[in-house]
Amino acid sequence: LSLGKEFLTRTWKLYQIVKREKPDVLLGCMGPSVSVVGKLTGIPTYVFYDNESALLVNSFVQRIATKYITSSSYEKKVPRNHMTYSGYQNLAYLHPTYFQPDKKVLNKANISPTEPFFIVRLVSFESSHDLGVTGLSDRLGLCQRLERYGKVIITSEKPLPFEFDKYRLSLPPENLHHLLAFATMCIGESATLAAEAALLGVPAIYVASSFRGYTNELEREYGLVYNFKEQQEAEKKIFELLPQKNIKKEWQKKHEKLLSDKIDVTEWMVRLVEERVKDFIEKSSAPSTNPTRWSS
Repeated sequence: LSLGKEFLTRTWKLYQIVKREKPDVLLGCMGPSVSVVGKLTGIPTYVFYDNESALLVNSFVQRIATKYITSSSYEKKVPRNHMTYSGYQNLAYLHPTYFQPDKKVLNKANISPTEPFFIVRLVSFESSHDLGVTGLSDRLGLCQRLERYGKVIITSEKPLPFEFDKYRLSLPPENLHHLLAFATMCIGESATLAAEAALLGVPAIYVASSFRGYTNELEREYGLVYNFKEQQEAEKKIFELLPQKNIKKEWQKKHEKLLSDKIDVTEWMVRLVEERVKDFIEKSSAPSTNPTRWSS
């Protein structure tokens, strides 16, 4: 019920903004609201998705969006209006053209540049696509075992018991990607953070009973992510990797291979919008149309 209320509230607010601003294109990762408003207003909608397990949302959005856009790693068939690109959604903001890790964040987190540390990501499993999904079975035990090898930092979507207090991330969330870039390893229940770690050249362990095409490809093609359904199997891999020397150099080589294979997703998105806007300008005879405004 709360998800339904959230959807209606977001859609109504977005509808009001669209009616006021009169945009020519709508883009978003939150497809239901964007596609509904686009349908109601007659504005083309381009929705970006990377989660095959969101069956209810996906089937709904695929029917009404102008373009349903996914990475080429997407593993489900899309019946109509499908467009793919050779990259990952997270690469739009983590490509080295746009993101450079700031080492100063280590001082803010009281971490020495030579100190090994782990980021553990816990999720709430309260999204509609998380129904029945499970993740780590012994969260505290994992943190305690990792502590033998370095500092443990937890980022969690929901409040945790006091036993986790010493592991909590004490930095503002906008620092997370800078911190992640220097981590020894990323472990957790979030496919997004696992992919972000991989795109920064950091070993990632994803533990959840649901799958993602992009984490599967990141494991299969590049060996940057390891996917597991059970924590016990995941820990075997974690403690197999940790004693290995030069693991950072090895992962950086894998990271460079990935970047050479994939496109600049941001540049691709900009071209997509500019082509749409160019079509609009060419078809419009309104004297107030200003190409400079649209291209900016």
